[in-house]
Amino acid sequence: MKKFGVLLLLIVPLLVFSYSVRIGDSIGVWVFGYEEYSASNLIVGPSGEITLPPIGRIEVEGKTIDEIEDILSEKMSEFVKNTRITAGVTNYAPFKVNVLGNVPRNGMLDIKKEQIKLSELISMVGGINNPEKTDQAIIRDFNGNEKIVDISWLLKGERGEDPFIEENSMVIFPVNYDKKVNLFSEFGTQSIDYYDGLTLKTVLSNINIPIDNVDDNLVLIRNSNYLNYSIDKIIKEKDVDLKSGDTIILKRIEKYAYALLKEKTIKVTFEKDEAMNVKNLIAKVQMNPQYIEKVTKDNKELNLETEIKTGDFINIIPVENQIYLSGSFVNTGKIAFDVNTEITIPKILSVAKGFTPEYSGKLIEITKMGKTKVYDINPMNISEYTDIKINSESTLIAEYEERLAYIMGEISTLETYTLNDTLYDLLFKYDLSESYEIKYKTETSEGTLKGSDIEKQKAVELSGKVMISINKTKTDSVMYYKSGDSGAITKKEVTLMDIFQTTGGFSPSSQGTIKVFKNNQLISEYTEDDIKNNPLTKVEKGSYVVVQPNLDYSYIVLMGSVQPKNIRSDIPVSLVEILAGSGFNWDYQESVWIYTADDKKVEVEIQDIEQIRNTMVAPGSIVYVPTIQDQLIYVLGNVSRPGPVAYTKEITLLDAVLKSGNATKAGDLKNVYLFKDGVENPPVSLDISGIIKATPIQSPMNPKLKPGDIIYIPQNGLASITEIMSTVSTFMGFINSSVDAYQNINSLF
Repeated sequence: MKKFGVLLLLIVPLLVFSYSVRIGDSIGVWVFGYEEYSASNLIVGPSGEITLPPIGRIEVEGKTIDEIEDILSEKMSEFVKNTRITAGVTNYAPFKVNVLGNVPRNGMLDIKKEQIKLSELISMVGGINNPEKTDQAIIRDFNGNEKIVDISWLLKGERGEDPFIEENSMVIFPVNYDKKVNLFSEFGTQSIDYYDGLTLKTVLSNINIPIDNVDDNLVLIRNSNYLNYSIDKIIKEKDVDLKSGDTIILKRIEKYAYALLKEKTIKVTFEKDEAMNVKNLIAKVQMNPQYIEKVTKDNKELNLETEIKTGDFINIIPVENQIYLSGSFVNTGKIAFDVNTEITIPKILSVAKGFTPEYSGKLIEITKMGKTKVYDINPMNISEYTDIKINSESTLIAEYEERLAYIMGEISTLETYTLNDTLYDLLFKYDLSESYEIKYKTETSEGTLKGSDIEKQKAVELSGKVMISINKTKTDSVMYYKSGDSGAITKKEVTLMDIFQTTGGFSPSSQGTIKVFKNNQLISEYTEDDIKNNPLTKVEKGSYVVVQPNLDYSYIVLMGSVQPKNIRSDIPVSLVEILAGSGFNWDYQESVWIYTADDKKVEVEIQDIEQIRNTMVAPGSIVYVPTIQDQLIYVLGNVSRPGPVAYTKEITLLDAVLKSGNATKAGDLKNVYLFKDGVENPPVSLDISGIIKATPIQSPMNPKLKPGDIIYIPQNGLASITEIMSTVSTFMGFINSSVDAYQNINSLF
């Protein structure tokens, strides 16, 4: 967008009056947000038109900038919606003023402004040579009307008459001499001593100006009267006597035409005896006729031998070999090729720098005649498409497709992918092992794979909206507990000796037991004799090991889904006292298991208050708190980490959104949907845009949640309740179908 800021600075500011565009002006057009439809140098051709893709030709001659902007906005609305268009004159077509007299620069001037004042003209030619000898200017317009203006005020620094100079006017700054004849020309200014008998022929013979370069029409000013003579007749037929104070004006011969090219206008001059025709004009602008489509004047086509006149505007239209790129190209806008170059897909992508990640795989060509062609282009095999030829002047659109992957579970994030990406391309950076299960669903397929199934992951091509659930189904370690200390052993194979050495054995005793639990069950038990006789006995991964020294049963061990601890006691201790301060979840825990010293298992129901109060745990026992199913809330849609969030007491909607990494930039916080009774019933719509950065205090817009509640944050602009309910149903169907994966964590210990 930077170059469009520069474009605005280039647009010449309009004065208070309404300037009407004329032939030869350069027009800049800026379509905000659409670089490919903007242009900074559109030449107004001889027909008074400019050409702006994709609109085409527009007549602008004689119209104001406001009128042109209205026309462009109306026509551009067929191609783009809700945009603003700015237009301006970037370069004014020059108009001519002939300046002669007591100034440094005499001759025909090109004025590249909409109009010019007399004071500005004097400044442009370098001021007055001898200010004390010139106190007036004579202005003669193209109709022959004459006006004498006092300019003495300029030398005094005062205000005075300062008229605008019209196109094709002559402005003379005479010198006040008593016994002189003044000669003004584009070749220089001279003052000639007057004497009786001085004639025009004598002056012309002594001024050292090549007559071949002088216009035949000579102007003689005498007593403010303009007298016209033919130089040819003066030399060959009748001479003219001069008088003191006469002023002679000679003009350089003018043979020129304007060549209107694609992006600029060139003034082309001809010699006095040189033929003014199209062929010589083309040669002077250094163009090859082979690469010219046609030459026109006033919309009429000319041939190479057609004669042209001084001041003509000749439109030279080159053969075009260009296309316009839009959509998911890295570089968009107009790109041009040599006239004899075939436009192919590889050549286009070389200039466009390839596709953006959102490219859908389809290219749409809209030809100059309005015909549409669709191509399936795989960006990984561009060399295969050299046979496809794109027509010059076509618009080529790389179709856009949103590619999002919602990753949930052990890894929770929202990612984008590119065309031809596979499941492996998306997940390889996470280095998943066989301990992980990947459940996926794309637009065309779904299934379940192990994290180590690399080849199978490479075979899954991503398409459309992708949902992925990653869950750890087994652990790579063995957890251990001894006398209040706990930890994990991660090895390819874990043995009894590994457990014994890591925990320090049965110290401070030489005897004890090692109990191995898995899936909430005691699966094996070993003594000091097993350590001696079978030290390399393997301990199953994912198990939980308790090392219990033989201290005459003076300890009670608490373990499981609580903070582990070792209670020293020689007498039974109440179960309530053991569970106090351990992080025990009284709201959701259903039961506690007690393994006595004689290997009996006692299950205590938590809901039975009397049983809890009356249960006494003897020294040497193990109190085990089994893992309960997670209580979950689901946060879906445009958040950083969509998926389940663990339920906690007093959790609010804002708490859950923040635990999911907060909403993305595309999230619509004014329309957040809360499903309280499943996805079958319409949700409640909440506006949290004003409180998202506030402390998450419970309020009507920030309600307290319950397990199973679903929060959905849509993308900006998505307003259909039906579409929202369908999207959430898809999410929940995917999550519910893999609920076992979420519960597999229960089987780890």
